[in-house]
Amino acid sequence: MTRTAKIFFCDEHLALAREAGAQCAVLLENNGILPLKDVKNIALTGPLTHPCGQAHLLGGWCGIADPSRTVTIEAGLKAAIPEADIDVIPGATFVHMEKEEIEAIAARAACSDVIIAVVGEENGMAGEAGSKADLNLCGSQEELVLALCATGKPVICLVSAGRPLVLTNFKDKVAALLNIWQPGTEAGNAVADLLTGKVNPSGHLTTSFPYTVGQVPIYYNHPSTGRPANGRWRFESKYMDCPIKPLYPFGYGLSYTTFEYSNITLSSDSMPADGELRISLTVTNTGDRDGAAVVQLYVRDLVASRVRPVKELKGFKKVFLPKGGSSRVELSLPASRLAFVNSDLKWIVEPGKFTLWVADNSDDERYGFNFTVTGD
Repeated sequence: MTRTAKIFFCDEHLALAREAGAQCAVLLENNGILPLKDVKNIALTGPLTHPCGQAHLLGGWCGIADPSRTVTIEAGLKAAIPEADIDVIPGATFVHMEKEEIEAIAARAACSDVIIAVVGEENGMAGEAGSKADLNLCGSQEELVLALCATGKPVICLVSAGRPLVLTNFKDKVAALLNIWQPGTEAGNAVADLLTGKVNPSGHLTTSFPYTVGQVPIYYNHPSTGRPANGRWRFESKYMDCPIKPLYPFGYGLSYTTFEYSNITLSSDSMPADGELRISLTVTNTGDRDGAAVVQLYVRDLVASRVRPVKELKGFKKVFLPKGGSSRVELSLPASRLAFVNSDLKWIVEPGKFTLWVADNSDDERYGFNFTVTGD
């Protein structure tokens, strides 16, 4: 056996690819249908279910790949749920579909207990020289998802893309929404692990998802403004026709279980410019499944010599907990992480007042604390 044959597609690498694909996915919505259980009939449709979808599941930076070795969503589901009858419905594309074509797909899908729609983007749509002005699903994919939802059958929507997309029009209509990004060679197996509950979703968004493309650029760590959107008067930094906040904020991600933060303590309410603050808390898995919480630490510099972001991620820790289990978690905040470049182009830590949040995502401000950096 050649060295290449021993390395490419070896069992060890495939196992890691499967794990990575499952760990990266982000659960955005779930009305309780996931994880799947006791499902007898599944309708599987969408442009990423047919054979050419294998290449798109690899993404645009897969290099010289072998798409034929990519595990399809169909193959992954059939291996994970062999007792289920899976009806793969062809016809869905990335481009325009006639109304009659969409209706035919929806009518056939309505004969199953659960519908899984795999939508998104082709691998060449993202990456270098892949900017787009429209972040909605391309072609007639959104119309397809809405038609599937109109059947009354629960729809699980899987979104595969290399960028945040606008999912506003159907995110409240589907039974579950799982952003799988471009999961790679073991895509089908990784997705099946998530859908069946073999793996509990624990991915969190590394970017904000816009409510509409008119909000772009949208990011959680934007500079502060003298007219924040507090809803007190008209002349604020807001939109008249949509929310100011994103559809899904940076750091967001759901799980099949729930977590609670309690007994949060700070080692001190002040520290010198070369010091360190330690934040401790108890994380409890309050649900009925094993899972992983991603505890995030955000900080705001309240007063500075230059305009500073309203919030910045300064640390995070992923903790795995059995159902009902608890763990004491500690996050470290060295003062050096509060440094920025001042008007003299010097990297400094300015003394002053700060606020920190222990949070589940960048929009979570339930647990806030104040501290001071002294000039000592």
